[in-house]
Amino acid sequence: EIQGAGNNTLINGLEVGEVGHGGTWLGIANRNRATISGYALIQNYAGTTYLNAESGQRISFRIGNTEGATMLYSGNLGIGTSTPEFKLEVSDRMKMGGINAGTWIEAGATDWFLGRENTNFRLWHNGNRLSLTTAGNLWNAGTTTIGNLPVVNSAAYATVTENDGILRKQTWTSIRDWIVGGVPSSADNLGNHEATTFLNMQNNDIIDGSTITAGTSGEGRALINEGNASNAGYLGIHRPDGNRLGYIGWNNTNLNYQAEEGGHSFRSGDLGAGTPVVKMYGDDNRQGGILELANNNAYWGSNLIVSNGFAGSNGKDVLFNVGGQEVGYFAARNGGNGYTGLLYNSSMGSHYFTGGNVRISNLP
Repeated sequence: EIQGAGNNTLINGLEVGEVGHGGTWLGIANRNRATISGYALIQNYAGTTYLNAESGQRISFRIGNTEGATMLYSGNLGIGTSTPEFKLEVSDRMKMGGINAGTWIEAGATDWFLGRENTNFRLWHNGNRLSLTTAGNLWNAGTTTIGNLPVVNSAAYATVTENDGILRKQTWTSIRDWIVGGVPSSADNLGNHEATTFLNMQNNDIIDGSTITAGTSGEGRALINEGNASNAGYLGIHRPDGNRLGYIGWNNTNLNYQAEEGGHSFRSGDLGAGTPVVKMYGDDNRQGGILELANNNAYWGSNLIVSNGFAGSNGKDVLFNVGGQEVGYFAARNGGNGYTGLLYNSSMGSHYFTGGNVRISNLP
């Protein structure tokens, strides 16, 4: 008990002295707790000092009756909090000074370290693995996998522009979707870029085993580059249901054009390769330059026609061969369906020339 002037008691129940530790220790304790383990503060002659609390209690450091730091019986130390959940918990900013300030997970330069080394902020594990320089450059010692990059604004896919290198989101999910559906408003339109070199796709496909489509509906919207062991590949024209309409390709011998349904068209005319009809017309109205090899009912046989008109109209300058089962005709026609001059061979072996005069002129 420490008393002041008169009979005023300043501290009651306080024991100062050896407090159960012998003559080499000076301690302070509650008089009812002055045992070898019940002290509050003790110090020996060399200056070693212990601050102590009962098991299950805490030690608090206060200023103005407000706790600034707390040590719980578990050993958790809190700064700015009275209920630390970890061995060290700081409720506000923490500053580490010095050129090599940082946090070491284990001691030694080859173990985990996060902090500043010289001018860079580094993540260290058995050597420098990740550095952020003062210029804002990020350096990685290993390989960065695209699939592990962070998502940009919750977008499923991202792109890097060719000028500023900024990672931006895209709403389309594949190049094929972009070609079929068009470029979305938030997408990077590849058509706006100016190519600086050739696109070399040697031994590679744009989309392996799939199609490149143009348009959204209608026959022939799909263009497919195909090939197998027996041919060198071809460009196929397909229906939306996948059935092929035709193709242009090389079969290791010839360049082929094939229509699966047999129809062929060049401008306004037809080239019916593989059918009895082969026609070539000079223009859309079939009014000039006609070469027609035909087998149709109008002429009974196979016709060779050179005309500036066409069969069935008032054509002229017509040369053709017609025939039935027994006779064959080689005729010159001038308009209509009649013949102007006809040379034919009958089934009896006789030869006839009809339809006008035979004229030979300008002989020497």
